[in-house]
Amino acid sequence: MRVQVFVVIAILFALGSSFQIYDQCDRRWGLTVVANSSGETLCENYRLGSFYTIIASVFADAKKPCGNAPVCTPDVLAKTLDEKKFRKNFNSLTTDEFNFDVLASLGLKLIGCTSDRKQMVKNLYSGGIVIANDSPSSEYYWVLVRQATERHAIVASPRNIYKQKISWLLLHKSCTFKSVSYTHLTLPTIYSV
Repeated sequence: MRVQVFVVIAILFALGSSFQIYDQCDRRWGLTVVANSSGETLCENYRLGSFYTIIASVFADAKKPCGNAPVCTPDVLAKTLDEKKFRKNFNSLTTDEFNFDVLASLGLKLIGCTSDRKQMVKNLYSGGIVIANDSPSSEYYWVLVRQATERHAIVASPRNIYKQKISWLLLHKSCTFKSVSYTHLTLPTIYSV
């Protein structure tokens, strides 16, 4: 029985590592100013910078362009979303500030947002792309939930691009997305231990 568990864990990490998340502060786009953010850059603005970086990573993994670039990067996505008026309420500290129909027009549909841990796990295991924020404060940033166990989530953060194991208690709210216009996405495949 012990050998089987180790094999499953080895497969889990080998298969789960195929998706590469961008580094939010990469010099190629980290200094891009985010529209209506008091001059903050993608690197400086935790909330928007991390969200744009994760979504750009999802599009890049699916080989789905955004804007006029053949490969979606955080700076190109930020410009595209700004042009399409993705942010509708610049003073809000919640997901209400986003016009998610803009993402749907690019191929990523919002299924819903929740603070319920069990629903987060259900969404993850049903093949959803789950993005969670780590705090109810204004200084939160978004992480990509990769795998889940009863007590922990394995997340990828655009600020620390390696996988991290964190307690579910550290995740405040999650939003789940589904691909609506392409099928290559490797991200939603979830393997349990």
